[in-house]
Amino acid sequence: MKIKLISSADAIVVYSLSIFLLVICIATGFRSLVVGIDTQVYFSVYQNALEGTDIAQDFEFLYRLFLGVFASLQFGVEIFFTFLSFISIAFLFFTFCSLNRYFGKPAYDSSQLIFGFLFLFYSVFFYAAQLNVVRQGISCFAVFFFYCCILNRSFSWLFFISAIFSVGFHSTGYLYILVPLGLLFPYRSVFFLVAALCVFYSLGWSEELVKYFSQIFNIDIYQIIMAYGFGHEYRSGARLDFAAFSVGLGLLLDLLGRVGGARISSWRDRYFSVVKFYWLLLVPFFLVGFGNYSDRLLLNAWLFFSIVMSVFFSNYIFRAAEVVFGTFILLVLGGGAYILSTQNML
Repeated sequence: MKIKLISSADAIVVYSLSIFLLVICIATGFRSLVVGIDTQVYFSVYQNALEGTDIAQDFEFLYRLFLGVFASLQFGVEIFFTFLSFISIAFLFFTFCSLNRYFGKPAYDSSQLIFGFLFLFYSVFFYAAQLNVVRQGISCFAVFFFYCCILNRSFSWLFFISAIFSVGFHSTGYLYILVPLGLLFPYRSVFFLVAALCVFYSLGWSEELVKYFSQIFNIDIYQIIMAYGFGHEYRSGARLDFAAFSVGLGLLLDLLGRVGGARISSWRDRYFSVVKFYWLLLVPFFLVGFGNYSDRLLLNAWLFFSIVMSVFFSNYIFRAAEVVFGTFILLVLGGGAYILSTQNML
């Protein structure tokens, strides 16, 4: 296998970015307890674990394992939160490295890393994944790396580790590690499949279909879906606003690939393979996204949108030194705003 080396300039950028990302993890771990709706819940669960009164049996197995280990070592909750943030950032970092390899660049090429974290730092969904729905955020980022392993046909131990982390931190991971099966089909087929499912969902037929199968197989899947978050003030049923927003993002990604011109001709097919995964991430929502908190089934896609945008721009924009430097400054500014928000200063 031919190993592609990075330049000294790339090495400096990657090392600087790594230090900055470590600061992001620490800021996330030592965040104010009023930042993030679920932060206080996670704090209380960890405090109970420290006191030995509760091992959080309602959570997934891998989260319970790490919770028990950190609590048994009597680490403070800030250390535990920092560790959780580090897992997320690590999966993202290696996802971008894998995307570099897929597009024929050195793994640590700085452009993808810079644009990747740039788009995420300016995404409200990244804030949610790091500060609120932490377990699902880790699951999402593990799924992205899992997908990149498939793209590169790299079925090493990291492939299996990412699958375990995805299902071990959030139950929705079981849905999304099956999604890459759709990669076996052409882009056009996936596009029209998702379009058809969107119509079914918008007309309320997905909900009726789940009701029907629940009766046929005598497994009340419908009630299980509707019971999640029951009693909270949240609108269930077909969320046409979520559907329109998500499809709109996908159409934007599709449009970018079609109007890019000759500059993207050499990597257009690979770009659409990445966009195809975005469409596939919408499938679970269009099948069962009629219950409470249905936006949880869209977090993967909304986060992955930023990653696809970074793929396009990191490959499309000319890599002049001033462009890389300017983009890195924007990344630092976005990361700085994130750090301030973790301390409830924004």
